[in-house]
Amino acid sequence: MTLDTYGLPEEEYLAIFEKKAEFACRALGIVERIAFRYNIELEPKLFWDLYQEIGYATDDACRVKQKKEDPQAIEERSYTSTIYPTTSAVFTEVQKLEKLMNTFIEQNKDGFLGEERESNFPTELKE
Repeated sequence: MTLDTYGLPEEEYLAIFEKKAEFACRALGIVERIAFRYNIELEPKLFWDLYQEIGYATDDACRVKQKKEDPQAIEERSYTSTIYPTTSAVFTEVQKLEKLMNTFIEQNKDGFLGEERESNFPTELKE
């Protein structure tokens, strides 16, 4: 688990974390009350799992907040932007390819490269 502020000041991150921890502890109180009612003993691992979930929820809340308030900050922190193109960039390239293919098909509707051939492979040997 990481604690990623997504460019928010640490104090703002910690305020969000505190709200998430407060909510999670209130929820844990409900779980504890119900567990006691059913005579179920809570294990220490539950605390660690809860802490991780608080961290994930806080990271996600910070990411959403930054995406709204400062989308450029998210883009600058994105490691995938240099590896993977955005959906709109892919769509633009697909449209270009579609236009190119339609032009090629239109120009060659009377035969491959404008010639009538038995094969699309001009070097294919005939027997």
